[in-house]
Amino acid sequence: MRLKSKPIFLLLKIFILAKLEWFRAGGETSERQWRDIIGVLDLQGDRLDFIYLQTWATRLGILDLLQRAIQASQGKEIGA
Repeated sequence: MRLKSKPIFLLLKIFILAKLEWFRAGGETSERQWRDIIGVLDLQGDRLDFIYLQTWATRLGILDLLQRAIQASQGKEIGA
């Protein structure tokens, strides 16, 4: 059963990274994109591989947004 859940978490990581890219590309103004990101982090954050997310966010130039989203999902939103 555990193996079946792994693809879901990979998709969630890709979803978060894609939403962060779209948020940046849209001038960081889309409340929908931001809400979606925070929602996934709130619901699944304890199960996500944050090293993977940080590695790819760095490569994509969106690490600052990922860090901001993580803080926001923990109730410490900074300038979103």
